[in-house]
Amino acid sequence: MSNGESDKIGAMRRREFLRLALGSAAALALPGGAARTALAMTARANNMIFALVDHGPGANPRPTALRRMAWELTRRTSIAAELESVLIRPEDPRLFYHPFLVLAGEDGFPLPGDAGLSNLRRHLTYGGMLLVDSTEGGEGSPFDRSVRSLLEKVLPGRPLRPIPRDHVIYKSFYLLDGPSGRIIRQPYLAGVQIDDRFGVIYSLNDLLGAWARDDLGMWELEVEQRQREMAFRLGVNLAMYSMCLDYKDDQVHIPFILKRRRS
Repeated sequence: MSNGESDKIGAMRRREFLRLALGSAAALALPGGAARTALAMTARANNMIFALVDHGPGANPRPTALRRMAWELTRRTSIAAELESVLIRPEDPRLFYHPFLVLAGEDGFPLPGDAGLSNLRRHLTYGGMLLVDSTEGGEGSPFDRSVRSLLEKVLPGRPLRPIPRDHVIYKSFYLLDGPSGRIIRQPYLAGVQIDDRFGVIYSLNDLLGAWARDDLGMWELEVEQRQREMAFRLGVNLAMYSMCLDYKDDQVHIPFILKRRRS
């Protein structure tokens, strides 16, 4: 099979995945209570809902972060995002309602069973995206070791590698020079490539920590103002990248990029 044929198959799978995830939640046949949940979700199926991968007690280390990111995403772009994220186990079939998964933490965690590993593999292979965010930023930390073990099981033979600074992730909406977060422990994002896209994005910079803001409007963690803004812009870019069917460099919206560069 040629590279062109492989890319075309990958784009078709991704298009179908996003159609099911964002077009009609009821299209997925789920048993019992899950089916009722699917019907309830249909009314907002066209909205983006961030989903945190539930890996145990430390799965949601920044509880307000995704709410704030969803608010910023809706305010800044044409994407309608639900303010409330969901916490979902890897083996739950409702995983496929959510093209954008987030795996966050600072401690080690147990690997899911075979059903969970299979679900994650199918989700990513068919077009989903997983953002991994380390809140303490330590390479070789318990969380980092667990993440790498998980990815080896889910996507064997596909190593993490640095994402180039000229990749479309850095220009899908805003024109960015590199990654940001509460800390800048690693000057690049790492990723796992699937076909012609990165299905896994790995940040060691506590991206969620820069987003976290409480109900009173107070930032939860101290971050330099411009650095925090760059973290939100990166979040917007990642959301845009996750929602595109087969984003190519030559499809970047140049007028919008130039406008944002001037601002």
